[in-house]
Amino acid sequence: MQAVETYCTASVRPHERLQFWNLISNRIFSGTQVRSADPLFDAEMWWWRVGSLSLLRPRCPIAVVDRYGDPQGREPTHVVLHLQHRGTSRILQGSQTAQLCAGDLVLNTPAEHYRLDVLARTDMLSVEMPIAPLEERYPDIREALGQRLPGTSSAVQTLHSYLLSLWHSGFAADVSDEWLEDAEAVFYSLLGAAVRNGRRGPAMAVTKPLVHRLKALVQARLEDADLGTHRLAREAGVSPRSVQNAFAEVGLTPSMYITQCRLEKAASLLSVHAGRAVTEIAHECGFNDSGYFSRCFRAHYGVAPSAWRKG
Repeated sequence: MQAVETYCTASVRPHERLQFWNLISNRIFSGTQVRSADPLFDAEMWWWRVGSLSLLRPRCPIAVVDRYGDPQGREPTHVVLHLQHRGTSRILQGSQTAQLCAGDLVLNTPAEHYRLDVLARTDMLSVEMPIAPLEERYPDIREALGQRLPGTSSAVQTLHSYLLSLWHSGFAADVSDEWLEDAEAVFYSLLGAAVRNGRRGPAMAVTKPLVHRLKALVQARLEDADLGTHRLAREAGVSPRSVQNAFAEVGLTPSMYITQCRLEKAASLLSVHAGRAVTEIAHECGFNDSGYFSRCFRAHYGVAPSAWRKG
């Protein structure tokens, strides 16, 4: 199987980083151009193939990404899924605009120009795939292109979790070709279900807009060790009691959700950064006390951070 390829601008001279990023991005997703005013452009990405799926996971600062379409105007044969794991972004294609918060996704066609505005430092899960297998499961898929599918949909959440598990598996040494075939089939089925259910406009997306906004704020502020109920209330423009009530509706306290998100981020970083110290990763995820981080991690995942890294 193909190994996960890793790219990082940290080893590139600052004035050459954006050019380097464009070369790599265009090689993986053809017709891509990235613009950014960030003078350091500290970014990293991972790329992996699972059968017909081309999986890309970029993390980058504020930027504008253009993907230019087919100049011959041929019918689209592929689609690209953009799932906002952390941060916020906006994707424009034709007359459609999709504003993505953490957990949301959108499908676009690379046959036509579209633009992705990275509005805050972001972690995105992107998958380019042929459209035919998806049409088999959801014949009206072309009607869903460009539309935001909310992360509050249970089907979208299931797909999100599955994509994260795929990335975790990509760094394992014992992944067989048979496993990859099964994983590809499961992905298409879950994506079909996510499109079908996400377009129905689940009640949660309508009745719980505040908790959705608060969750997006948490994802964008995880590195802030002081993040809590009062900070969320201030940024959302609501009272602390409103923040508490919003999370209570989904069976959580604000601190429980923040800790859960921090641990998920830490688990992901531990998987893809074998050389980084556990303490450094803990601090990046908002934990000031590495001992407390280790206790929380063990309670959540059943193993110590060092054991999780070893797989």
